[in-house]
Amino acid sequence: MINDEESILQDYSRLVNELVDARREMSRLNDALRQKEEFLTNILQIAPSIIYAADLEKEKLIFINRDLPSELGFPQGDYQEKCGIPFALVDSEDRSALEQLYQNPSINEIQEVHFRLKTASGQERWYRLRQKMMEHPSSSISGIVIGSIEEIHALKLVEASLKSESRRDFLTGLLNRRGFLETAEERIKRSFGAGLILFIDIDHFKAINDRYGHDTGDEVLKAFAKILIGSMRSDDIAARWGGDEFIAMLSVAGPQSLESVCSRILANVDSFNAQSLRDWKLGISIGHAVLGQYGVNDFAGLIAAADSRMYQSRRDKRLDSGK
Repeated sequence: MINDEESILQDYSRLVNELVDARREMSRLNDALRQKEEFLTNILQIAPSIIYAADLEKEKLIFINRDLPSELGFPQGDYQEKCGIPFALVDSEDRSALEQLYQNPSINEIQEVHFRLKTASGQERWYRLRQKMMEHPSSSISGIVIGSIEEIHALKLVEASLKSESRRDFLTGLLNRRGFLETAEERIKRSFGAGLILFIDIDHFKAINDRYGHDTGDEVLKAFAKILIGSMRSDDIAARWGGDEFIAMLSVAGPQSLESVCSRILANVDSFNAQSLRDWKLGISIGHAVLGQYGVNDFAGLIAAADSRMYQSRRDKRLDSGK
């Protein structure tokens, strides 16, 4: 009987010791967990991006490292969206991509979208959102989205500047061929297929270049570019096609549009020659084409037709093929 009691006491003592050890280990683990949480919190607080987590099932944010309204610069009362971004303040062109991102999240795949957001001051700023959906620990239907929001306005300005430079002719400042094709094709799409092209060539350019040198040749090109842009209307598109060839798309296809612009170009060329004290005179040949007329049914055909009529103009003036 005594041995049994001693055995029970020993078992009880062992269990007490194990419980004490377990509590000490739990306390140690809790301290370690708190240290890791504090460490992570400090990292998130100094992170350059806004970092958040949203529970799609409950439709609410469960974590965010900063005060989103003040960070994005919009009133607190406008902050109501489950994703953390007020769609009403997102640019209309970017809104659908952002909504689709949240309606169709991909599990364990990082998704990215760029969007413009209007701040409380009325300014638009570019942001990059990256997110990833993790499986919900207690639900097989929806999950938890973790994401980051970073302002990239300066980056977008640099990209736009580089893109603009790549579309410009460095000598004349007009659009280059690439810039013209991109801009004019988009214009035709928006105008439901309406288009009128002018193709312009400088007469005797090779002779001027050979006689007076390349610097004078550059002067001729810059002089005509200035005349061309000065003869266009605000909605017209002017560009240097290449060499001594220029191209323009007029905003309204029709006889009055064509005649008025061509008349201004020729009148401005005459005015330039009358006021110029240079040894050379500026002359041009113009061809035009209208989309939908004389079998011209596409953009490439429109340019080819205008180019062909420009060369016909040169032949009518009996200019040599060497320019």
